[in-house]
Amino acid sequence: MKAKLLRAAAILLAGAALCAACGNQAAATTMKLAGTEGDTYVRDEEEKELEPAADLKLYSGYALETEKAGYLWINLDNVKLAKMDQLSNVGIQKSGKDLELSLQSGNLFFHVTEPLEEDETMNIRSSTMAVGIRGTCGWAEVPEAGHMRVYLLEGTVECSITDPDTGEVLAESVTEGEWAEMILKDGECRITVEKFTKADIPYFVETELEKDPELKKTAESLAAGEEGDAGSENPEEESSSGSEEASGETDITTLTADRAEMEFVNGNARGEVMITYRDGLYGAVNLEGKEIVPNSYSTFRREPNNEGQFALGNDDNVVVFDKQGNAVMEASGVVSMRIAENTVTYGTVNGEMQTEVCCYDILEGRETMRVELEAQNTLQEPGRGIGVTGLQDGTFYVSYIGNLRLSQMGKDGSTLWTDEELYQELYQIWEEEQEAEESDSDWANAGGMSFFSYEPGYPVQSPNGGYMICAPWMEASVFRLFDCNARRFLEFEMYGVEDNASWNQFDEFWPQSFYDDGQLYSNKGTQVIMRGTVYEGEEAMDYLIDLSGARTDELGRVQNLSELILAEYPYIRFAGDGHTCASDGEEWFYLDGQGKRMESFQAADCTRFYMGYAMILEDGMAYIVDKNFEKVSEGYPADQVTILGGMFCAVKGDEQTLVIMR
Repeated sequence: MKAKLLRAAAILLAGAALCAACGNQAAATTMKLAGTEGDTYVRDEEEKELEPAADLKLYSGYALETEKAGYLWINLDNVKLAKMDQLSNVGIQKSGKDLELSLQSGNLFFHVTEPLEEDETMNIRSSTMAVGIRGTCGWAEVPEAGHMRVYLLEGTVECSITDPDTGEVLAESVTEGEWAEMILKDGECRITVEKFTKADIPYFVETELEKDPELKKTAESLAAGEEGDAGSENPEEESSSGSEEASGETDITTLTADRAEMEFVNGNARGEVMITYRDGLYGAVNLEGKEIVPNSYSTFRREPNNEGQFALGNDDNVVVFDKQGNAVMEASGVVSMRIAENTVTYGTVNGEMQTEVCCYDILEGRETMRVELEAQNTLQEPGRGIGVTGLQDGTFYVSYIGNLRLSQMGKDGSTLWTDEELYQELYQIWEEEQEAEESDSDWANAGGMSFFSYEPGYPVQSPNGGYMICAPWMEASVFRLFDCNARRFLEFEMYGVEDNASWNQFDEFWPQSFYDDGQLYSNKGTQVIMRGTVYEGEEAMDYLIDLSGARTDELGRVQNLSELILAEYPYIRFAGDGHTCASDGEEWFYLDGQGKRMESFQAADCTRFYMGYAMILEDGMAYIVDKNFEKVSEGYPADQVTILGGMFCAVKGDEQTLVIMR
């Protein structure tokens, strides 16, 4: 590992191409969309929204954005391609032969097949950080402000930091097969350069490599990683064994365990961590089956994310670990917790029984905020309920039963938004409605039968696709879908759905969560899966609902919920990418994005898709399949298949075979 430090306020990565042949090129005068997938947005220099379409011309000042499961391709003179990953934001600036792609958040793949002319420049920039592109291929990531990563598949770039006060320059070269991490914090910048492995290549880049056999071959040779003995014996984990196998072009690792001795319960291949359960206690192992955290914790608090960070605990005491099993944070009195963007957001009860919301920066190794929440609802004892989301672009949402408000907060503890103004607006509308009804309903109003029932509820999971579902604090029948951009709620009443007899037989409903890209979510954009159950019974049914077509009254209450039910089956689960899986109680199959059953495929059992793959069960054997249902693995004996976090699992009796996609 190479690392250098310098106090600085500017970072520049100047590219030096390794390509010897150089054709004559025009400046980057032709910019256009090369394609889109999923929810994407294009806004011109006046912030007017344009319809994303292939060959749409792009100009300086345009802004591009992708939502969850949305991707966008940019064509620059046919020799420069950029691809935006999901949940990414890019701005375009161009002056003469100087082109800049401003990566504000998310990930961006770049591939320049012919080096630029001497008077041409193409930079990928994030705040004060920039990557100079000439004849280079790789991708850039911006997980948060002041933090950028660059991975190179071809070419060489040079990281340089200039001190604006002294003019001192620190430089570090990064070449193919290496990645650089740049962090600018409190005036001090750190550049670290390391080799990367195939496991580091994200899914959105892998799909581009599939289109270019030569580039894919180069990537595989560069990212082969260190030779590891995944099948070596582990005296501490005799129940675990590992093996490497190749099936076609898919690299797969398997681990086995006897559930009578130890059980795999959750994992993340990118994070290289699996949670285990043995003798009633939780611990963790790495992808080689080596124990990194002993099985000594009674509770499993947070699933591993893409950085391999997870949380275990005893009662309300929680320990956060990194991918090596090092304890990076401990907290007591924890009520709820999320880990995202290398930050822990959590609600806790202090020694005085007051509820606090906190942030802990894992990279900095310090607490960035601790705010005591003011209680206004005296009907509830303090500290019994607080909901927080994971950090997204440096902010998160919090709701507390003590004041029944929803707030958006910054990592530093600043309050960026609250729903107080929205509450007052809705309350005014409700009062006007009551006044209009007085002549027809004097007795009801005088008797207190009509009341304003708004309360935002708490976020079940983090926002996904610009929306998040909020479960009720007080009124069990009402759920709300919050539009994070418009900052409005869609409120839907769960009982009394017209024209649906099966719906009305259930006593309670709850939104179903799914794991995607290292996090749990309870909605996919405007789509939600609500599970109906009977009190103290075994009957259950899942309903796939799409609220994008909701008709609402002035208070945001959905008036046509029965029309928004796309599908109902005993079992439905979202996929992060690919098809949603479902079962009618007899066989398993997949649904498309509109909830329509895909008749082309059925199986005895199957999992939802994750990172472009799923596991199916046929004739007693489990297989990994791609989105076209083509098998990419050998068969594994199984009675059932499941997915544990981001890892596929074939179960045969007490034996688990964990199948890890590389």
